[in-house]
Amino acid sequence: MNRGEFCENLVAQYFIQKGLTLLAQRKKIAKVEVDLVFESKPGHVIICEVKSVSSWEGFIQTRISFKQRQRLESVVEYLNASGYETTLMFALVDHQNKIEVMRAG
Repeated sequence: MNRGEFCENLVAQYFIQKGLTLLAQRKKIAKVEVDLVFESKPGHVIICEVKSVSSWEGFIQTRISFKQRQRLESVVEYLNASGYETTLMFALVDHQNKIEVMRAG
């Protein structure tokens, strides 16, 4: 298992412990691969992009490109148009496996 898969599994367990249901991992939606897809309540979907980081400083500017963010936002729009209430989240995992979760906005 590589570091990316390890971090995705760690974040999946984090959200499951918070009461969310894991629907899919590494799922293509509207031609875009999404790391994790959860349901928090019926009709409400959370898509989560997972990144491993060595430093918390400047993370968003350096690790999530404008193009990648656009692709993820297109998935949100697609799911919303399909009748779901959708939230985009980013989960960061540092070298000590500390998880920081933030809502895109």
